[in-house]
Amino acid sequence: MHNSHKKKPLIQIRGLYKLFGKQPEKVMSRVHRGESKDQILADTGHTLGLRDINLDVKAGEIFVIMGLSGSGKSTLIRHFNRLIDPTEGEIRSEMQDQLIGLQSKLQKTIVFITHDLDEALRLGGSSHCHFERW
Repeated sequence: MHNSHKKKPLIQIRGLYKLFGKQPEKVMSRVHRGESKDQILADTGHTLGLRDINLDVKAGEIFVIMGLSGSGKSTLIRHFNRLIDPTEGEIRSEMQDQLIGLQSKLQKTIVFITHDLDEALRLGGSSHCHFERW
């Protein structure tokens, strides 16, 4: 058996949902009923970013998140380094208590690559990341 299968996950995500809008808690019942992203947006003005994400990231793994534009990749990664909080679900870590104290270090350690230059420039001025133009 490969060693990575025996390791305890460094990050565990269970039942992660992200709904953008003014009152996401009032719209979550529609998400749980399985209504489409488009229908939720049309009826409520809320945008469904993530629906029921479950994953483990183990030490030493190379973990790749791929998908089409608008599929939620950036939203998911923003949860890893706590740039945004989930609407529902859990993000657990082996170092949960330590992460609170190390949040700024974690935010500088996880790499976020965006294809939106305006967003990259805006984030580059924040304390959360470092941006260099090549």
